[in-house]
Amino acid sequence: MNIRSLLLSLLAVSLICGLTYYNDAVLGQTFLIGNHMPIAVFGTLILFLYFVNNHLGKVSLKRSELALIVGISLSVCVVPASGLLRTFTTTLIMPQNYKTADPSFAENKIVESAPKQLLVDVTPENRDKVLGQFKQGKQNPETIFSPGKALAEVPWSAWWPTLKWWLPIILSFWICLIGLSLFVHKQWSEHELLPYPLAQFTSSLFPEEGKTVSSVFKDRLFWVSFLLVFGLYANNYLTNVINVYTGSSNWRHIPTQINIEPLLSGIAILEPISRWPFTAPTIFFSVIGFAYFLSDDVALSVGIGPFIYTYITSILAATYGISMGGGNSIASGNTFFTFGAYLGMFMMIVYTGRNYYASILKQSLCVSKAPSDDDNYPILGARLTMLGGLAMWGLLLALGLDWLMAAFYVVGSIILMLVLGRIIAETGLFFVQAYWVPCSIIIGFMGYNAVGPETALMMFILSMVLTLDPREALLPFMVNSLKIFDDNKVKLKKGVSLCIIFIVIGLGVALPVTLAIQYNTQAPMGDWWAVNVAPKGPFEKAIVIKKDLLSKGEVVLEQANSVSGFDRLLELNSQTELITPFCIGLGLFLLFSFLRLRFLKWPFHPVMFLICLQYATMLTAASFLIGWLVKIAVTKFGGVSVYQKLKPLMIGLITAELLAALIPVIIGFIYVMITGDKAVYFRVFPG
Repeated sequence: MNIRSLLLSLLAVSLICGLTYYNDAVLGQTFLIGNHMPIAVFGTLILFLYFVNNHLGKVSLKRSELALIVGISLSVCVVPASGLLRTFTTTLIMPQNYKTADPSFAENKIVESAPKQLLVDVTPENRDKVLGQFKQGKQNPETIFSPGKALAEVPWSAWWPTLKWWLPIILSFWICLIGLSLFVHKQWSEHELLPYPLAQFTSSLFPEEGKTVSSVFKDRLFWVSFLLVFGLYANNYLTNVINVYTGSSNWRHIPTQINIEPLLSGIAILEPISRWPFTAPTIFFSVIGFAYFLSDDVALSVGIGPFIYTYITSILAATYGISMGGGNSIASGNTFFTFGAYLGMFMMIVYTGRNYYASILKQSLCVSKAPSDDDNYPILGARLTMLGGLAMWGLLLALGLDWLMAAFYVVGSIILMLVLGRIIAETGLFFVQAYWVPCSIIIGFMGYNAVGPETALMMFILSMVLTLDPREALLPFMVNSLKIFDDNKVKLKKGVSLCIIFIVIGLGVALPVTLAIQYNTQAPMGDWWAVNVAPKGPFEKAIVIKKDLLSKGEVVLEQANSVSGFDRLLELNSQTELITPFCIGLGLFLLFSFLRLRFLKWPFHPVMFLICLQYATMLTAASFLIGWLVKIAVTKFGGVSVYQKLKPLMIGLITAELLAALIPVIIGFIYVMITGDKAVYFRVFPG
């Protein structure tokens, strides 16, 4: 660690947090972050290593310096987009719009049921400025290029009272997750020897000691695959440009999507998968590359997971009358199936490392003597986890959430994020989502009477900000950052301390910038999901619960809103149509875990049940299968030596797709700065 690595980290953090929302919401290009392999970090890293660091000679950055910059940059990626700010500001203000615009909101006075601290205060006097300009933007959007004027348009006096509540909750949750990543790191990386594909890929790009560029950039196979894939995307980008500006259609796209519907139609056994996205898979070359580095069972299971689940659900529905799509507007059978699998993974994590975790917990509570300073980072992690978790729990109590529900909510959020981190470390599935939020699970298990609409509303609002779309979640980012630090001789305690500092700095940059863009353009209204789903969802679900209870009498509704503590357990009324899918998900995960431990040649990994319902997995499943088939063929006919020789070829696939996504983004920024207009639309990774 030195001054230049810190300055470069500050530059990277400032650019990521300052430009991401503008790129995603205004320019509409490929998301700068978008998943756990952000092009803002990895694409920029590739350009820097080959075109800058390669030519710096004796003053080129060392592996440890590069690792520090990349690790810090990854951790900060939780801030400016789906990890937080994509839904944060809209969740805080847009309910005030639906309060009058949606008749059901006005009829049930549901917005008035939310804690005032959680929403921006909109009054008749400030409504036009605070809410109206947020929706419509300023009539002169050029002020966005004048930071002082843009920031002056934000009504900070209306926002600050609610931000004072939200920011401590968010930061305490993040401290808990950072501590948790430290707590499990040694167990996962040294004891269980998880592969960490993303971290391996990153380290392979760094120059070897005494050199200025990695040997992978000098391998011919790397350049063969790189040029082919990059050339494909360059052709498709130029086709878009030519078609838009000349009206010519002479240039043609090289398709990356394959229509296999004719092959599936008419075959009865394939009927369950005869729909999108199974019938028209998109080929992602970076996914093929990562699949090549995974163990056979993981790559195969991720690839066939959605197909297997589709068959399981069709058989259960046809034979036993069990519908995974059953449930209600709060949660479905699919949601509880996924949670069952997540709980199974959590149980396996705890079981596998039970002795190690128990030892660290005892030492963190000062029950026994701590080890030397170099090895005590897991103890620090345990203490940060407890400190952050308890702080978050206390803040939720101050907000008005019952102590038992606050505890359930914090624990549920931790389970969700920990399992996501495990998926990333074990599979390298960089585009991953959860398909459940803690509040839906709590309500499904406890019932409406035990929770009540007001408590449910509070937990749903929290979820819209903290756990709604964990495609960019802090703990998975930290899992990879720690492994990159560890593999490149960066002390973990120092690296984590710097991550915390720069996350706070990033939040200080991204939040004002995001609000400034929103109040000076119509950017937030262009994101239908962030404007409609996130802000309206909690209140629509609370209305469902309120109406159900009210149908049983006002006394029942009042009792549900007033019950607290252990008395809630006396009101338990689990939704039986959700318990069966939960048990199936939990049982299948534990069964496959046992079979994998019992039989060395068992071909499937239980991770398939964690990811089989995700939109992201359905899009990438075919590419995982292709990568798996390539690896099987190479190892069968070429052996280990050929497998090793072809690794640069696969790294070339990953690198080319990252740069093919980033370079149009860079062109888009340059174009809008020169002309004031948006560049031609082009995306590589899904939105």
